[in-house]
Amino acid sequence: VGVLGVLDQDVSDKVSLAVPELYRRGIERLEWTQTKLWLYMLDGLYQSAIVFLIPYMIFTGGRPITLTGLNIEDRLRFGAYIAHPSVLAINAYVMINSYRWDWLMLLIIALSDLFIFFWTGVYTSFTSSGVFYGAANQVYREGTFWACFFVIPVLCLFPRFAIKCLQKVYFPYDIDIIREQAKLGQYDHLNDKKEEKEKK
Repeated sequence: VGVLGVLDQDVSDKVSLAVPELYRRGIERLEWTQTKLWLYMLDGLYQSAIVFLIPYMIFTGGRPITLTGLNIEDRLRFGAYIAHPSVLAINAYVMINSYRWDWLMLLIIALSDLFIFFWTGVYTSFTSSGVFYGAANQVYREGTFWACFFVIPVLCLFPRFAIKCLQKVYFPYDIDIIREQAKLGQYDHLNDKKEEKEKK
């Protein structure tokens, strides 16, 4: 989220200067309202419930045992079932809200996604991890883990993605319209003016 705040930009600086009306929503406090806060809180509650309840239902329905006969229903292995898809859902949410999809942004998000696998794999390979020892080896072999890993982020983000698509298509903000115009090349003349000034 910090990287998104630092690196992301809605439109280029030239377009922002050419269309100062884009700042109006922020000045008039239309971008962050009390209603929006409560909608974010409800979305967070929904996503938390999905992230917790799906693994919980998997573990509650029976006695989860690995192919090697080891039991994986303790809180630490259950935590791995929750933490991995949570990180994936969070990073996918950052990507949904990001307008800058360059190599740096994608690299940072990919490293963030891979880091939880690295941490779990390395940390659980040492006996000093206590009862968490060997958890990566046990959990990563389970089909239910991988089902949770791919299904949970989709279920978490589908409502948000659908609402965002509907908003962009049917109720676009000024920035959405200007961004689309910039992609269509209607502000390319700003780059040409800068090049002319540099030549002089």
